[in-house]
Amino acid sequence: AALDDNNNHSVTLLGTSWGQCSPATTASRLWIRYRTGWQRGRMARGIQAFRHVVVSGYICQRAFVAHGSTLSAIINARQFSGSVGNSSARQETAAWSQLLEWGLLGTAAASIAVLLAPSAVADAKTAVADSRTSQLKASVGTSKAAQVKQQVVQQHPQPPPSADKLPEYAADEVAQHRTPNDRVWVTYKNGVYDITDFIAQHPGGAAKIMLAAGGSVEPFWGLYQQHQKQEVQDIIKQYRIGTLKGAPAQSNISMEDPYKNEPKRHPALTIRSDKPFNGETPPDILAASLVTPAGVFYVRHHLPVPVIDQDKYSFKVEGQGLRTLQLSVPELQKHFRKFEVAATVQCAGNRRSQMKAQPAPGSTGHEIKGLDWEAGAIGTAVWGGVKLRDVLLAAGFTPGDPCVAHIHFYGYDVDESGTSYAASIPVAKAVSEYEDVLLAWEMNGQPIPRDHGGPLRVIVPGTTGARSVKWISMSCCKRPRTTAPMANGMMQRLLA
Repeated sequence: AALDDNNNHSVTLLGTSWGQCSPATTASRLWIRYRTGWQRGRMARGIQAFRHVVVSGYICQRAFVAHGSTLSAIINARQFSGSVGNSSARQETAAWSQLLEWGLLGTAAASIAVLLAPSAVADAKTAVADSRTSQLKASVGTSKAAQVKQQVVQQHPQPPPSADKLPEYAADEVAQHRTPNDRVWVTYKNGVYDITDFIAQHPGGAAKIMLAAGGSVEPFWGLYQQHQKQEVQDIIKQYRIGTLKGAPAQSNISMEDPYKNEPKRHPALTIRSDKPFNGETPPDILAASLVTPAGVFYVRHHLPVPVIDQDKYSFKVEGQGLRTLQLSVPELQKHFRKFEVAATVQCAGNRRSQMKAQPAPGSTGHEIKGLDWEAGAIGTAVWGGVKLRDVLLAAGFTPGDPCVAHIHFYGYDVDESGTSYAASIPVAKAVSEYEDVLLAWEMNGQPIPRDHGGPLRVIVPGTTGARSVKWISMSCCKRPRTTAPMANGMMQRLLA
């Protein structure tokens, strides 16, 4: 049973809708339902009889809760009450006394029954919900059909124009379109695409996609394998304007495979992408030990693994209020105290596949982009190295300096434009005595493998793995940012 809270007394009872009713009508009709339920209970046996009594008692109890203080609801009920099926003449009885008598009994009975058999009340509420659902479906039938049609259109959009109906453009014509003012064109295989309206939406940032302006995107797509996904192919199809005529458009990027010097990986890793390589640790291996062996520790790369001569390796420390230091790993080992920290490193995308499979309420899950990690993009190791705090203090950093907000890290891994992978952490975390941020050269008692950032990487416990920059080339102090909001793309944000 249900009563509206906005005083319009629109009632739907056990599958019967009465529309707009006065308090008197509501109370009396509730009473009729109560009497009917009581009579059915007398004819039934066992728990079914008890449920009839509970449901009918609950109905009348709700009526008195909602309208018990309305005297007219009881007095005027005379003209509506009586047994179901009686003629209008027989309804003119002294049913108001019965309504009062049985209503009070029903209130008491329902109050006790609700405690003893809440499932009976649930039966009544379920019946009402089913009735409302049926009414809703009937009332929105037309609009529902329109929604379904719209969904079909969205799921099956009109195909782009046939390639043989599009104009042809030569490579030199494409090369003239390199700026938003001239419209930005690129080529992919034998197609020509105007991507001007997509530039601001590019997940890697506008600067990255503009590298291909006036030329082919294929060298870049070879560097970032995620472009080979069908969802990316579907996006670029929307921007096709023509067909490439003659020789392919030239690119200023070398077609040489940047991944030709990748390290060998353990065959147990579950591969999520080849170029760049990303692989996760199988669950049974993760569960076998608190410390994850280096060979099967998950691998997360954004770019090709750099080839570094460890005998010549060094990194730079510079920035606001610091004297510049150029340090090698042996110098770190000689001049600073070594610490060992057991820390878990986890990719922020760990379990992303589960996020897509079970999206949050109101979400389809299709908006979630990135590698489909299961639960293995996580690992724990014992990292050995020196505290970042000690190195910054040796360079002259003053804790509490208001001119410094972040410590930025740059890696030796670079993209096709020469831009380093980079990330930052708040200066308070970097120089804290208790946060244990390391410049690490050791993993589980051995030199850190290339795949995991050797010869030197940052370890930032308690923070997403993206901040623990591998193959560190430089650490610098930065003033607080006061410029415009950050643009898309991690490297563009940090290097702007």
